[in-house]
Amino acid sequence: MQRVAKCMIMIKPYYQDEWVTLYNGDCREILSEFPDKSIDIILTDPPYGLSWHSGHYVGYNPHKDIANDDKYPVEIITEFQRIAIGALLLFCRWDNLGELPPPKSFIVWNKNNGSGSGNIEHEYNRKWEGIVFYPLENHQFNSRPFDVINCDRTGNKLHPTEKPEELISKLILHNKGDLILDPFLGSGTTCYCAKKLGRKSIGIEIEEKYCEIAAKRCSQSVMKLEV
Repeated sequence: MQRVAKCMIMIKPYYQDEWVTLYNGDCREILSEFPDKSIDIILTDPPYGLSWHSGHYVGYNPHKDIANDDKYPVEIITEFQRIAIGALLLFCRWDNLGELPPPKSFIVWNKNNGSGSGNIEHEYNRKWEGIVFYPLENHQFNSRPFDVINCDRTGNKLHPTEKPEELISKLILHNKGDLILDPFLGSGTTCYCAKKLGRKSIGIEIEEKYCEIAAKRCSQSVMKLEV
């Protein structure tokens, strides 16, 4: 509770309840309002710098292209390290690793099937994404986890890069920490799962469409302590 109180900032939330606070805006601006060491865990899925556009849909794409997807936001990691005290868990691709600081661990999300993306004639069909893990001064595991997580993809109904609830819940449960921040919230999976697991959370999302989806999901989430 002390950590939550310390993190209150002077920006009006888009949505708030006892467990979740959501902000609609550019996280690079909003994070500057956060006090030092006010967050336990940062768990987030930033843009990978692909200028990615889904080729899955024919005739109509329900999703907008990802905002600020011209590069991986490496520079924001310094701000994450200022704000957080437990750990950083950041999704990435293999080709982001040359830009990122060397992580303490590299976690593999095995999607159990191929993505179908890339050059089909000259690239292996990728069935995984990565998560770089940076423990900070107050980090503690609940129990030591394995660095491969097997979990099916979602189908991306709510967001073009939507992550599975099972995957996000496992990453939350691996690490101790009462307050979780997701600065690239998307459709709200991190905050939705944190609430179900009895953890406080803060989410920031630049696109109002996805912020509204996240708010609706979090308002309907029922706390449940087992995954």
